[in-house]
Amino acid sequence: MDPSRDPVEIFVDAMRDPSGRKFVVFPLDSCPYSELAVDALRTAYHEPGKVWQMYPVARQQKQRVKAFLQELVAALGDESYSGTFPAVFVDGNYIGGWTDLSQYLRDH
Repeated sequence: MDPSRDPVEIFVDAMRDPSGRKFVVFPLDSCPYSELAVDALRTAYHEPGKVWQMYPVARQQKQRVKAFLQELVAALGDESYSGTFPAVFVDGNYIGGWTDLSQYLRDH
């Protein structure tokens, strides 16, 4: 990995890779909605790996990660990041949080 590359750019490239993971989730530590999202993905797809990946966020990192996610969502061509956790991406697109993931899993 090129250390001079912007982390947002690296994530955008990874999320747009067709061989990449279907789901990427940023769960916030001790957040009940984040726990629901991770539990739902574990139930549907077992542990993180080929189908989904998580990047846990500690409470003390929340503001920094929130700013990163706002940049990431904008770089993916979307301005809808609400600033809440968990932040869930499907096929390289931001879909929202727990409620949106739950609906997506029901519909697909």
